[in-house]
Amino acid sequence: CCGVISQKQLHRHATELLAKVGLDHLSPTTPTRLLGIGQQQLIEIAKSLRYPGKLLILDEPTASLSNKEAHHLFQRIEELKRSGTSILYISHRLDEVKSLCDRITILRDGRHVLTEETNKISTTEMVAWMSGDIESIKPRPPSPPKSD
Repeated sequence: CCGVISQKQLHRHATELLAKVGLDHLSPTTPTRLLGIGQQQLIEIAKSLRYPGKLLILDEPTASLSNKEAHHLFQRIEELKRSGTSILYISHRLDEVKSLCDRITILRDGRHVLTEETNKISTTEMVAWMSGDIESIKPRPPSPPKSD
């Protein structure tokens, strides 16, 4: 007839998810109102890991995270990428963008100005495109021909 919720199984699974985002020291029964904003954000990310989808959108996810918490997040992002999940990572932290993303799309004043493979654009060029100061960018030297 009706499903029965196993508290033991629910807590075990919640504990596993918390550990994946570096919150293994928390009890799954801890009220989120007692946690800092960074920990609350990691719990939201852990919830998204419960039912992974084809697309995960993260908007400034490290804004309130410590370096350690951000490191756990980056590990989860890499795992999700390997499993086939597409991730839309929105950030002004260009070092994170360079290390995590395959492609970058730059918007200025809500308009698309550039989409490029991340490994083909420097941080200086990103800033120039973001600010509209593209004249300050030195022309890129041509790529050397590929040797076989």
